[in-house]
Amino acid sequence: MDDLNNLYLQYYTDAKSELRRLGCNSYLFKDIYHEAFIILMDKKKNSTVERSYNFTYVITLCKNLWSKERRNPEKVEISEEMELIDEQEGKSNDGLRLLLLKHLENLSSTCREILKLYSKGFNENKIASIMKLGDVKAVKNKKHRCKEKLQTAIEKDPLFDKIYG
Repeated sequence: MDDLNNLYLQYYTDAKSELRRLGCNSYLFKDIYHEAFIILMDKKKNSTVERSYNFTYVITLCKNLWSKERRNPEKVEISEEMELIDEQEGKSNDGLRLLLLKHLENLSSTCREILKLYSKGFNENKIASIMKLGDVKAVKNKKHRCKEKLQTAIEKDPLFDKIYG
């Protein structure tokens, strides 16, 4: 596993540059890069042959995952909107928006998507349909847990006390 950790750190910057060049934003890049290494860990765990993974292999895997993501326009649109800060809201909410973006990034991609769709006014039925989660009750529960995680993380952040303390 240590060799995969080293690969993760070694190729991170170059992979990010390559995927950014292809139009991938930083939110999706992190998800894609993590997913690529999950795939590599699974391959390593399930393989009887010792393999080494080079830069080309890692980049190709990331590019393939990015291509797959681009085929789901709703997911790309959601993450792109999360990356933008709405300039029209004024400077008064900059601190809160900064905290929100900082801690949204730390949530799982599923949580980010559910919260973004919810904030855009989608109901649980539509969210379940878009994200293929099936059960509306599951969406409600997941949304509630995600909101609690986000709120707790924001309130624990030292910047929160500086802004609202």
